[in-house]
Amino acid sequence: MEEKLNQWDLADLIPIFTEHKIDEESFALLNETYIEKLVPAVGLQLKLKRRLQEYLEKDSIEILADTASTNNTFLTSSYEASITDKSDVITIESKLVEEQSSSRTSNTSGSTSTVDNFLQTFQESNTYDLKGLLNCSNEGIKILKHYEIHNELKRKLLVDLIINRELRDNPDKRIPGERFLLIAESICKVFPVESPRTYFIPGYRDYKGKNISAHGQLWNKYINTRTIYRNLNIIPKPKNKNSFSNIDFKRSDEPLDDIILESICWLQKNIHPWIKVEEFWKVTCTSRLKTYINEKTEIHAYFKLYPCLGEPLGYSLLLLDFEHTYPNKANLLFTEWPLIYKNLINLSRRKKCPILEAIIKKHLDQNYSEDENRRYIEENVAFIIFPLLFPNIKGY
Repeated sequence: MEEKLNQWDLADLIPIFTEHKIDEESFALLNETYIEKLVPAVGLQLKLKRRLQEYLEKDSIEILADTASTNNTFLTSSYEASITDKSDVITIESKLVEEQSSSRTSNTSGSTSTVDNFLQTFQESNTYDLKGLLNCSNEGIKILKHYEIHNELKRKLLVDLIINRELRDNPDKRIPGERFLLIAESICKVFPVESPRTYFIPGYRDYKGKNISAHGQLWNKYINTRTIYRNLNIIPKPKNKNSFSNIDFKRSDEPLDDIILESICWLQKNIHPWIKVEEFWKVTCTSRLKTYINEKTEIHAYFKLYPCLGEPLGYSLLLLDFEHTYPNKANLLFTEWPLIYKNLINLSRRKKCPILEAIIKKHLDQNYSEDENRRYIEENVAFIIFPLLFPNIKGY
């Protein structure tokens, strides 16, 4: 380590490393806590942390490169062993040399190294080296050490590290469900006390045929990260169609956009912050109402599905749905009330209903007056008979 510390311009740390017997093996196991205890000077701490991260990343790449080289040697030797004629081997080797030469000529500017190709293949393959990922960063090593000492997993740090690594090269990357399942299984192999269902459960239909969105800590972190990226314009926002008045709710075979699915999933599990609740509620209006009508959802089930409706401001969400479905009609009852209440009374007189007749007789016919109080009495009677004239329709 003395030679490396001199190369890194950290010769002042040689006595400390010698005193604590820190060699290359123990150096790779250092984390931020140990560094802060060993090195009091902040400037040296920062340099050492950066050098440690570079050292771990380089070591990981070398391991992957060695694995790729070993696999390549094995495949080549196996292929050559399957060829019995030595002349065939020479012919094949010459063709390979020609192809490699022409490839170098045509792709000089866009060629990538063997290590880069292997890393890309490794990331997209059906295996997931979680332990290798954790050992490549200080945060990952901290997670492993904390688990080793306390037998307790820092789930939030682990999930943040995994999702940030998945989206590092492409913030708009769509991670399939199979990938989430693979990562969840890998977590359980490294940390046996964990359950894969904690991290990802694919979407499914329950026994009533109702759609249950995907959920789990990995999924939730992925959705929240994409939402943050959209708000910061890191990834494009989907086109939002808000023309709700002309939508046919009976057509339910159209696929939902990703932003709709993500927003519905968020609303089913969150009630704060309220600004975000209102934003997602507006975006999902069409899909929610369509599902509500087509699946004949009961009101209490609907309130249980969206816990934000039970909040003190939950009524405002229902008003938002009404405004989207019937634009500019929210205050129509109040603005047209002077005409409406008189028509309600006239309509109730024409109805042959004993209950309506009794209400009219008690409040209007027996207490007839020409003063201004007459109008207020008629308005109150109109409110009383309104639900009797227009009862609730089943299913809404």
